[in-house]
Amino acid sequence: SEPCSEDMGNGTNGSSYRGCQTHTIHGHICKDWSVAWPDQDSLDEYGLGEHSFCRNPMGEKETIWCFTTDPGDPNVTWEYCQPLDENLPSKGLSKSSCTIKACKLGEATCSETRDRFLSMYGGILDKYNQLTEDIADITASCDKSKGDINSEKGTEGTRLREAEGDLADATKQGVESEQEEQQATTFDEFLKKEYAHQMKECCDNRNGYMSQLCGLKKIRAHLYQASGQEAKITDCEVSEWTDAPCSASCEGGTQKRSRSIIAPPVNGTQCPPLEMERECNIHKCPIDCQVGVWSEWTACSAGCGGGVRTRLRHVTVEPRYDGQACPEESETQQCNPEDCNRDCELGDWGEWSGCSKLCHVGHRSRRVKVLLEAKGQGTCSDPDSEERLGFEECNKETCMSKLSSDRSYLECRSKVDVVLVIDGSGSVTKQGFDQSMNMTSRLLANMAGADVEVGVLVFGGPKTEEALDECSGHLTTTPDWWTDCGMRWVTHLTRNVRRAMTSTLQWPYRYGYPGSTSLISMALADAKTELEGGRTDASSVVVIVTDAQPMSPRMTAKAAEDLKTSARLIWVPIGPTDPGTDEVVKTWASKPWQDNIVKVGDINLLPTPDTVNAITASVCPEAM
Repeated sequence: SEPCSEDMGNGTNGSSYRGCQTHTIHGHICKDWSVAWPDQDSLDEYGLGEHSFCRNPMGEKETIWCFTTDPGDPNVTWEYCQPLDENLPSKGLSKSSCTIKACKLGEATCSETRDRFLSMYGGILDKYNQLTEDIADITASCDKSKGDINSEKGTEGTRLREAEGDLADATKQGVESEQEEQQATTFDEFLKKEYAHQMKECCDNRNGYMSQLCGLKKIRAHLYQASGQEAKITDCEVSEWTDAPCSASCEGGTQKRSRSIIAPPVNGTQCPPLEMERECNIHKCPIDCQVGVWSEWTACSAGCGGGVRTRLRHVTVEPRYDGQACPEESETQQCNPEDCNRDCELGDWGEWSGCSKLCHVGHRSRRVKVLLEAKGQGTCSDPDSEERLGFEECNKETCMSKLSSDRSYLECRSKVDVVLVIDGSGSVTKQGFDQSMNMTSRLLANMAGADVEVGVLVFGGPKTEEALDECSGHLTTTPDWWTDCGMRWVTHLTRNVRRAMTSTLQWPYRYGYPGSTSLISMALADAKTELEGGRTDASSVVVIVTDAQPMSPRMTAKAAEDLKTSARLIWVPIGPTDPGTDEVVKTWASKPWQDNIVKVGDINLLPTPDTVNAITASVCPEAM
């Protein structure tokens, strides 16, 4: 037989391929052409015969293919193939020797060097942007502190002015009170002098009248004696007046007065009137003070830490004529005595959720409810911290143990919108990209019978500094998504999963291997935008297959955090990665990271059932 040649040749869609590949892109074993090909007479013409090597007779399909013999998947009767790796020995061939090439810069070497310098440039931009944000944060913090200080100064100034005003009012009232007291003292002294003068004058008049009366009585006695009459004389004596109550308590009334005869007159003065009326209580009636209802309480003077609030009521009637004085017209009480800084108060743990995965180790989760939110400078642990979010493992069995003996793959049964993001950067290598696309088509096959909408995005990155600035939004010009940024949708969200699978299989032959830089942040942002047009009643999931070597780790972290607010983010790191990268990817994935990272150290293991089932179990909690 002719030696194998993995060269696709010049034939249409690989029709002249005469290699020795005997497996499909998903690992199915090819069927012998002498058994499967219906036109036995044309076996030799198309390079067919008694062998099971992949071919593309007449170039009728997109690339080389073969009939399959897999009894576990009767739906797959044929499938595409890829040529064998030329560096690996094929059946019947000896391993080629390695020839050390001369140190010359070829096109491929220049491309790799360019991509590395662009990645370095991206890292410099990352650091520059980080420092710019740090400066902005420090400036904002300083401005806030300055504003707080100025605000506090303004508040204290207002309080000082209010206190000075209160002091001035109190001083004025004190001076007026002293003046009123001096006037009252002077008037009191005048009244006392006037009272003493009037009492002395009254007493002198009374004594004068009594002296005159005494003289008249003596003269009368002498006249009786001179006329020879008996000098028996008795003047009428009456008691003191007895006053009846006044008919009115104020505004003028009448009062009856009466007195009785103590000694009747004998040749003396007749009795005076025994009854009389006089005015009484002619003073004005007192008017008591009257006030209105209390107003509403004012706002507290402080939001916390102790303040005061006030309410007022106005005088509707002023007191007069010794009426009852007015009560307090204002009332003040303390308010908001609680501390301005308060930590949040947490409740008890909630109930456990269902298991996140059917197999391959899932997790149940539970959360702690916040009973009282933090206040001021008080703190509260992050909602996703261990203090508030707990996990425990469940469904630790392997996915293969869930399958019957005639099946190799899980089938998704969840209602989910999925965007598969495939890394086509130079660091992934063409082999890694091809295996990623093979795995993607197999994963889509697992979802073909479910209530699933799928989208597939291939991404690389810019190949020039100007394109990087355009794709990063540093320039006002609009970049071309594919030519400048290396982003292209294999298919947008669609219910036709089988068509998406076919488009994924055909993509490498239509557009090739991007082999550029890795702008992961832009790919994640594009996936988030795509899911915004998804179904509201379906779960949203993004699966990114990558070697996790972004141009901008900082922007990747930001894009990942932004995406995780509306969708689950599952990472499939491929190829060997260092421990530092593994730890960073854990922070980029949704929590718990154990459910949302499927690490594949060997890119050749990507399309295998174990890998595909592990990703299917992560994407679809309901699988079978």
